[in-house]
Amino acid sequence: MKKRFIGIIALAAFALGACAISEDEAFRRGLDYEYGQAGKPQDDARALAMYRKAAEMGHVGAQNNLADFIYEGRGTQQDRAEAARWYRRAAEQGSARAQNKLGDIYRFGHGASRDYAEAVYWYALAAEQGHVGAFDNLNFMLLNGLGTPQDYNGGTRWTDGSAGSANYRARHKLAHVLEHRGDAEAVKLLTALAQTGYPGAQAHLGRRYEKGRGVPQDIEAAQLWYRRGAEGGDISAQKDLGAMYLDGAEAGRDTAQAFKWLTIALNTGQRMNPEHRDYFRTEIEETTNLLAQARQAMTSEEIAEAEKQAAEWIAKHEKAE
Repeated sequence: MKKRFIGIIALAAFALGACAISEDEAFRRGLDYEYGQAGKPQDDARALAMYRKAAEMGHVGAQNNLADFIYEGRGTQQDRAEAARWYRRAAEQGSARAQNKLGDIYRFGHGASRDYAEAVYWYALAAEQGHVGAFDNLNFMLLNGLGTPQDYNGGTRWTDGSAGSANYRARHKLAHVLEHRGDAEAVKLLTALAQTGYPGAQAHLGRRYEKGRGVPQDIEAAQLWYRRGAEGGDISAQKDLGAMYLDGAEAGRDTAQAFKWLTIALNTGQRMNPEHRDYFRTEIEETTNLLAQARQAMTSEEIAEAEKQAAEWIAKHEKAE
């Protein structure tokens, strides 16, 4: 009876002491109880209580740790649905670890209904922050076409997952994912990425300006971004720049420039490995058709001059590679 009374007093003191502490202190105490350090006994139940207190106050680390405990059934009954809710709270505050874990939850259906598109979204968010595991997970999803069209180009395996490396392909894929969700953040991300010099994002941003999707229609801006992407070697930008010159509706018709850039685009496609060439099959077919249209509108002298300019551009950039 006496021992039971002492135990009740101890628990009451523990609860009372936990009432008036900050989220950082609650998180630190959670760590102490989890690992049995700083004079505290190893106690999963008390660690869980401290993590929950800090998590409810908004501490991201505590939200992650609380989710881990609940997901694994440490110090409490296992409840993966509740764990998923806590991972989401941390993920929405920008935690790459929680974003990657939430991707796992949607990928495998552990704690939420399986949703590959949602998994790709969270993996992409984490990868954009440099989470190495998320890079691998996103690669797998892209290469296997899970939750997103199969993407051999975007699925190139990344070897540097550091946050400072600004992995262009992951961020570009993230912009696509955000766009499909109707998220205006896609425009901001594409613009920032295009300004760093990534040709794929420049091509995509040019298309948005040309069509007025998410930004005011601006043909000059579209042409600017297409040209930057084209100079960077992106086949889509090269083809779209050529098409814009050929159409000439607002940018001004210039069949010689159209022929030059369409020839360059076709060369870009022909130099791809078979997997990439198959992926860009539609772009290559469209380029071939546009090139035939340009040829019909030009004299043999104009064609020869445009071919010469294209050959010079190709030779210069092959040397630079």
